[in-house]
Amino acid sequence: MGFRPSELATELEVPRGSVGTTLRRLEQRGFVRYKGEYWAINIEAYDVHTASEIGLQTVAEQFEGDHYDRNDDWDAGLPDIDAERATDE
Repeated sequence: MGFRPSELATELEVPRGSVGTTLRRLEQRGFVRYKGEYWAINIEAYDVHTASEIGLQTVAEQFEGDHYDRNDDWDAGLPDIDAERATDE
């Protein structure tokens, strides 16, 4: 399945010029391919590791600036699960 840059710009609500630049960068890295007017994901370039990184980055961007992002010690009061497991064994 392929998309025109204008379709991507509309769907993503970003400037058309940004889409073209980003697509060319992704093409240089082998992540997308271009045929005629259409751009598509290069499935062969993706593996589980790449998909995981993209997923993690997406989550990080979605929650950027939230309480946990602003407070590095948010987990200081949580119980140590590993220590609890060690005492149960």
